[in-house]
Amino acid sequence: MANGFYSTKRDPLLLALQILAMQALFYSSLSSLQAVVNLMFNYENSLNQIFDIQAFRLRNWENVTRLLVNVVNSVLMAIALRFVVCRAKLCLDFACTFYIFHFLACWISKGAIPTVASWWLLQLVCITITTVLGEYLCMKVELQDIPLLNAMHKTFIMAR
Repeated sequence: MANGFYSTKRDPLLLALQILAMQALFYSSLSSLQAVVNLMFNYENSLNQIFDIQAFRLRNWENVTRLLVNVVNSVLMAIALRFVVCRAKLCLDFACTFYIFHFLACWISKGAIPTVASWWLLQLVCITITTVLGEYLCMKVELQDIPLLNAMHKTFIMAR
């Protein structure tokens, strides 16, 4: 990585590992949350709950719980952005990246581009929640004061 504080040069390996980590966290947390909901409401475990676009039609309570699981997952992903990416200005990029990969996974698993309006709306809401909350959490850390008193004290003692 280039010298300097938050330099503009990116490390491709670090970026690829961050994307991989975020994607793994996305599916781990989504499937874990869905499994907990399945246990609570005695639903059958299935990958269709994650990848089936038709499952997001708001026809019954089970589909509504899937929608809520995705919204809760977007909050967890915002928290993950704070620890994996650590940069507010990269939150939108990473959020869009793992939701685009999710779109591709849904497309490949079902063999068709999603046409259900509620699925697209859910993805847009989740990207928004993840990005805004992730940026807030990262900015909160980025804007913390840098303690200079201890550094000045140590420098003064060493100068003696």
